[in-house]
This record gives sequence, C-alpha cells and structure tokens, in this order.
Amino acid sequence: MTVYGHRLPAIEAPEIFKDTYNFDFLQLKNEDKDIDIENLIISNIESFLKELGNDFMFAGRQVPVKIDKEN
Repeated sequence: MTVYGHRLPAIEAPEIFKDTYNFDFLQLKNEDKDIDIENLIISNIESFLKELGNDFMFAGRQVPVKIDKEN
C-alpha cells in the first residue's frame, strides 16, 4: 500500500493478532471477576479519551456488532 508516496512495510498476520496481552496497568488481583476487569478497562478507555479532547466518543459497553447481517 502506498500512502503519500511512501510504501508501508509489509506486516505478517502474527504481528497484527497477538496471543497475549499486557494488562499490568489494571493492577488486577486474583479474585477479580470478569465484570471487575471490564469495569477497569472501560474506566481506562474513558480516561484516555477524555485526555484526547472532545472530538472522541465512547459508544458503550458490550454493544452488538453486525457483520454480514449477524450479531
């Protein structure tokens, strides 16, 4: 793909889709449940978007996504 006259480097699929994720910033405890983790992630997203300014929005949590007319 060419963007503004520059060629973007080729990226292999394993570089795009990670097997592991680093959630250290959430400071999770072993007893945290899924809803606790979700709340911490959402809180971090909201804080991050507020820092970016008023031009960004958060659509909601667990919003259905339609792909080929299926949720």
